[in-house]
Amino acid sequence: MKVLHKLGVLGNPTEHSLSPFIHNRFAREAKINFDYRPYTVSESDLELFFKDFCKDDKFLGLNVTLPYKKEVFHLCQKTTDKSKLISAVNTLFKQERFVVGESTDGFGLISDFKLKNIFLRDKKILIFGAGGAVQSILPDLINSNPSKIIINNRTQENAQKVVKKFNNLFDIQVFDTENFENSFDLVIHGASVSHFDAQNDYFQINAKYFSEETIFYDLNYSLNDTDFCRWARLFSENVYDGMGMLVCQAAESFKIWFDLYPNITNVINDLEGMRNV
Repeated sequence: MKVLHKLGVLGNPTEHSLSPFIHNRFAREAKINFDYRPYTVSESDLELFFKDFCKDDKFLGLNVTLPYKKEVFHLCQKTTDKSKLISAVNTLFKQERFVVGESTDGFGLISDFKLKNIFLRDKKILIFGAGGAVQSILPDLINSNPSKIIINNRTQENAQKVVKKFNNLFDIQVFDTENFENSFDLVIHGASVSHFDAQNDYFQINAKYFSEETIFYDLNYSLNDTDFCRWARLFSENVYDGMGMLVCQAAESFKIWFDLYPNITNVINDLEGMRNV
């Protein structure tokens, strides 16, 4: 069968990316034929790869993962309002003769919350981290109408930059024992896997800020349990990693490309079955 569309995931590295598995599974169920591959590209070759890939007649879109979400944002001919706000993209698509950049990370997170019957209206949210992953989800978190969003970051200066960046949308606060007295409804870990250390002062938060009802969510995902999830189970049984978010953000990319929201249930079940438990 002739390949009609050229797609893929761009990053460095991409060898362990689950995006090819997810998108090819979507395509098989939707009976769509395309070529979706991982592309590991060095920083020095990034701009040339971007131009060559996007000028291909079969180019339909591209996913972007670490560490290039911000770099590719600057290469796009057009970007959406959300991606402009966070200065990053994870999805490229064609619009007439232009390459457009979008971010579907926040959509993926909120979609996974809905699948898990987690609703954010009037909820108190604590976020560990202030980097690109956190900023990519903040617009959608804000639109979900929580009562509080509080950021706890190793470097307060970076946390304050995020507060300033989003202060016209929401009164985000930097974590301080004096600005919060009750337990959080939701705790999100948005730093990289390598930055988690339960013995670090960063995570030595008084247990009074958590309860058995607190929901813990790691934006990172793994076929093994993440360190953050293991730590979180000291406080609550409501602990999740970002596998569902990964599938849901991919589904939104698929919808952008094909105007069709794919069946995500089978893919999530497949990935859950692959976990090392």
